[in-house]
Amino acid sequence: MIHTLQEEKDLLIALPTNSRKLMVLMLAAMLGSRKTFLVIMSLISLFEDWKHQLKLSGTKYSIFQHGMYMFSDSLIILATIDLAIKLDLIECIGNAYVCKSFGEVVIDEVYNVLVSHKV
Repeated sequence: MIHTLQEEKDLLIALPTNSRKLMVLMLAAMLGSRKTFLVIMSLISLFEDWKHQLKLSGTKYSIFQHGMYMFSDSLIILATIDLAIKLDLIECIGNAYVCKSFGEVVIDEVYNVLVSHKV
């Protein structure tokens, strides 16, 4: 992960349930990455769990909302899958990319997203 952040290369990490995926993002933040990490969740229970864990750890985060055109200054942005397919989010990603502040996308429980017929 350190090499990936330094070289700005893509990285795929597959972790099992309850393996604390949040720690990967916190490590990236501690290593000095000033890039935005977008976390997309397909279940409200996961969304609530991420919020709870981030609050407990004291990690600053923001929640993506319909109508946003720029991400906040938080390193971690949480989004539910229903908002992740909106053009607003694509615009936010594009704006962050232009500003060279977009880092990675994390999809928690990706199999839910891939098998959904609504997405």
